[in-house]
Amino acid sequence: MKLYNCEELFNPDYVAHYTNFLTALLILGNNQLKINCLGLVNDPYENTVTWFKTDPSTNAENCKEDEDTIKDQLKSYIKLLCTTKNDLSDINLGLIRIGMKNPYFAVPNMWAQYGENNRGVCLIFDKNLLNQAFELENIVFNTFDVQYEKYLPHMPTDTRR
Repeated sequence: MKLYNCEELFNPDYVAHYTNFLTALLILGNNQLKINCLGLVNDPYENTVTWFKTDPSTNAENCKEDEDTIKDQLKSYIKLLCTTKNDLSDINLGLIRIGMKNPYFAVPNMWAQYGENNRGVCLIFDKNLLNQAFELENIVFNTFDVQYEKYLPHMPTDTRR
């Protein structure tokens, strides 16, 4: 394991993984990452499978029940490893260096939600090495960006239950 100074961490190939202290000890001690089921992650927007919709035009009698069953299966089948990427655009890097923006390893809401209310650990990984490790284990690994908004999205209440 190598220790880095903050400036060395401004690398576009690095991603941050926030976690609690005990989980960090397990990750480092066992040299293994836990990939969690979608339904078990603690983010209320990531674990709802809101992106999956059936076609309402079918008007099938059991359509809602079928959709719920499929969503439950997806929640147990899809696994997640959440990381925070490094945005090193010129403007972001400039703002980080003068203290006007937090770097990817120092985002307050990430520390609060995933880093055990600022008592946890932020592990930094080289995403290329992560991808290689997943390939060695024959894990199909897809990456995508999450787009955050300045407001909380509306979470509709389902009245068909």
